[in-house]
Amino acid sequence: MKKISNFIVKARYVLLGIFVALVGLCSFLMTKVNINYDMLIYLDKDSTSTVALNKMEEEFGSVGQAQIMIKDISFEEAKNVESKLESIKGIASVVFTENVKDTEYFVLNTGSEDTGSALYKVFLTTGNYDVESYDTVDEIRNILISYRDSGHAIGTVALNGGAVESKFLTETLDSDMTKILIIVALVVLVILTIVSQSWIEPLIFALVAGGAILINMGTNILLNALPNIGNSMSFITKAIAAVMQLALAMDYSIILLHAYKEQKAKGLNKNEAMTNALSSSFAPVSSSSLTTIAGLVALMFMSFSIGFDVGLVLAKGILVSLLCVFLFMPALLILFDPLLEKTKHKSIDEIANNWNEKRKAKNKKCGKKSHSFAGFQYKTRYIIPSIALALVIVGAIFNFNSEYDFVLKASTDDNAAVNVENKLISDTFGTQNTLVVLLPKDTYSYEKEQDVIKYLNEYQYDGENVINSRKGLTTYGINIPLTSAEVSQKFGLPQNVVDVVYANMNVSRATVEELITYLSTKNEAGITPLEAYLGNIQKTIDDSYNSFKTSLYNEDLSINQTAIAQMIQFCTAYENGFLEQNDQNNAMYKNYKTLITTLTKEEIMSQYPFVTENVASQLTENGPVYNFIVLTTISNNQIANKYASAVVQKLNPYVSQIETANSMFKSENYVRIIFNLNMPTSSEASFKAINEISDYLYKNYDGLQLVCETYVYSQIKDVFNSDIVKVNLISFFAVLIIIAITFKGAFVPVLLTVLIQGAIWVTMGISTIFGNNIFFICYLVVMCIQMGATIDYGILLTNNYVNNRKIMNKRDAMNQALKSSATTIFTSGSILILATLIVGLVSKVSIISDLGLLLTRGCIISVVMIILCLPQCLLLCDKVIEKTTYKTKFFNE
Repeated sequence: MKKISNFIVKARYVLLGIFVALVGLCSFLMTKVNINYDMLIYLDKDSTSTVALNKMEEEFGSVGQAQIMIKDISFEEAKNVESKLESIKGIASVVFTENVKDTEYFVLNTGSEDTGSALYKVFLTTGNYDVESYDTVDEIRNILISYRDSGHAIGTVALNGGAVESKFLTETLDSDMTKILIIVALVVLVILTIVSQSWIEPLIFALVAGGAILINMGTNILLNALPNIGNSMSFITKAIAAVMQLALAMDYSIILLHAYKEQKAKGLNKNEAMTNALSSSFAPVSSSSLTTIAGLVALMFMSFSIGFDVGLVLAKGILVSLLCVFLFMPALLILFDPLLEKTKHKSIDEIANNWNEKRKAKNKKCGKKSHSFAGFQYKTRYIIPSIALALVIVGAIFNFNSEYDFVLKASTDDNAAVNVENKLISDTFGTQNTLVVLLPKDTYSYEKEQDVIKYLNEYQYDGENVINSRKGLTTYGINIPLTSAEVSQKFGLPQNVVDVVYANMNVSRATVEELITYLSTKNEAGITPLEAYLGNIQKTIDDSYNSFKTSLYNEDLSINQTAIAQMIQFCTAYENGFLEQNDQNNAMYKNYKTLITTLTKEEIMSQYPFVTENVASQLTENGPVYNFIVLTTISNNQIANKYASAVVQKLNPYVSQIETANSMFKSENYVRIIFNLNMPTSSEASFKAINEISDYLYKNYDGLQLVCETYVYSQIKDVFNSDIVKVNLISFFAVLIIIAITFKGAFVPVLLTVLIQGAIWVTMGISTIFGNNIFFICYLVVMCIQMGATIDYGILLTNNYVNNRKIMNKRDAMNQALKSSATTIFTSGSILILATLIVGLVSKVSIISDLGLLLTRGCIISVVMIILCLPQCLLLCDKVIEKTTYKTKFFNE
């Protein structure tokens, strides 16, 4: 180590140049790191919920969505807004209703018959976490507000959903982190100034720590190449990495500075002092960093891969800080050494010691006995450990009964717009928890979709129906197989015409989509089947009509009452026997008799179904009309030919509806049905319900896929339950092994790890006692940081006690250990506690705030356990420590 230290001192300015260059490069690279806000990316890629999500995205595009509610709006105006929303760039489809009585999407105000609240479910062309989706959300809000301001009668506009919450997180996080870093930096500088012995020391600490943070943030560019974490860094990691690196690694700079000053005090020159300082501080700094790194690396073994993300970045940050302290700080200390000497001042430690000495001298002079903290520790060596043990047991009991949240709440502030609007929508339309069922197209049928809808409509949890909304091809009515009679009634088409269409289609039932597709399909001549059928009828009528005209006039003349009179005269003569009954007269009589038959409006429409009611009414305006007049009208106006387009026009309003429905509910390989599960996204009841639903659907429908946030979080919960055990064991035993190697003993590692584990149980148990659920990521991150970082304080105190115990009795050894450890523990501990507290209080992002406050509580409890409980444990177990520590002989009292 001496040779390496020598090299570092000699090459200090080269290393300093490298440091400056790295800081510059990484300051640029940090802006290129991809940031991810989607927690679902970290799920196992083979889990059923992930497979279903990926399948839906492949088939239907990005799954970005939002809900929009407009209050105090009429149904007619709500339909206008629907059209306006559909025209916005970035919106793939809008789900609303055609029925004013559909309370899933339109709820009338109390006492009103025409105004109420409208709910639109909007699917975006981009994902919830894409910048383009944020722009679309802004565009939606701006357009609706402008629409209202232009005089349209619409009330309050509220938005919620994945894209809305993601937008809030992104914008709030950047703002919060700037404030947090500034406040934390100022607080840390104040603490370091108080405990330092020179005004220039905090500046050196700031340069080293700031540079290390920038290097760590820049090297996070490596995460862009890691597909297991989505080729990005999580927003949680981004939020806490800098602050945690500053708080966890500040000790290393302090230890090296103190070692350097100690060596200088021995009369060595700057270079020699730094060489010795590097050699002497390497062991304590590296062992301290190893326990912290071990705790963080444990996170990387989580199945839910955000642990890999957080653990990697924070562990890398500790390593980077360690390297910066050993490789770059020596140059700064030597460079600023003259200033360190010139700007000396008394530290809080010196002031406290002077005051304590004066107090002791005064007490001695007055004959009073001075009481020390070490004395208090000795007297309470049986009491405090007993109290601590009881607290740990209670904490453990409550810890193992903790309730965890798996849904990310956007903001801690109930009055934040994102929370207020979400509550408005929930209060009016219930909880918006979308559940999507994908049915394979190759085995799809109307009956199968009906079965799924029927099952979910009838499904009850705890005696209550939980599905309060459903949308699909069936609810749009375009995939329902209809008979020709049902089509005739639904669209007002003649039964016999529809019968012919069905006969040509060779079906007994057909959906509206199949019917329109058939009627719109043209042959090589550009003619549809209905046009061909009606064209043949028109040709037959035209041929008959022309034949009649020829037989009456032998000229192409307009038909008039004279022609009709001739036909009546011929028929009368034939019937009275005045005409010979030969084949020619028989045929003429038959034709003429048909032509002079009078028809009512109803008879015309029955005999000639392609004649519209309007035309029939005009023909019979003065009463029944001769059939010949009807045929004349049909032939002259080509009514049969024109009727084909009239039929298509009747069906045209359904074409756009079919296109909309198909874009929302049909893909190349799947048909989807969209439901709303009226239950919280994350709760035990929700998890039980979604597991029952998924078990039934996956069991009974081959190839089906189920997409629902609750289903995702249910699987996250299952993974978490195994992760919590795995991560806990890894961090516990990794730290235990490192301490065992450091102390070369068996008992001390067990004592320290059990003590901190007890502090963790108390930390988490308090949340359960007060009924506060813990976000599952917070639990694991806090557990590993608390185990890996705060145990350093215990190592420092124990190491000082063991070393002092070799030359002192128990009481004096503890007194000296507390004196030599207190400043470091309180300095480092206060930085960690205040840094995490600032994160918790300043951040408006719920998970970041919760994580900060939970870490604050954990650090406080750990420090209290180290200061109040560990000394008594060491005193009580003095003999055991001696016997179980390799080649250790304590002073014989």
